Amino acid sequence: MLNQIKAVEQVLEEIGAGGCPMIVALNKADLLSSDIIQIADVATELPTVRVSALNGTGMDELMRCISDNLVLQFDALDVVIPYERGELVAQFHQFGTIEEECYEANGTHIRGHMPKNHSGPLLAFQWRFIEDEAESRQNLLGKQ
Repeated sequence: MLNQIKAVEQVLEEIGAGGCPMIVALNKADLLSSDIIQIADVATELPTVRVSALNGTGMDELMRCISDNLVLQFDALDVVIPYERGELVAQFHQFGTIEEECYEANGTHIRGHMPKNHSGPLLAFQWRFIEDEAESRQNLLGKQ
């Protein structure tokens, strides 16, 4: 099993997706021993979830794990980007999830979510911080 995980990691690296967040989903949960799960947890240092595609066992836990790990990778933003920084608006459209966008006198007002590895330049234009993280998480997951 560890060889399979390493092979997947190598292929992801080769196609330029090596830094993507990952979750190990061990299928056929009814056939797996607890020793295998402990080995996967320790060896990969990745979140590991047991699932069964046959009977649906573990699917709720998998969805919760995806939700928790996905939200950690995004910044909730409410920004007003000056019109002369149109490249940042384009970046938000390319990489982010936009919930609202409108045009104001001083720039483009966008509310949404941006992957943390792309949000740095936008933080300077933060209009207000999203305080309700539960609402922010629900909005992000509803838009995916």
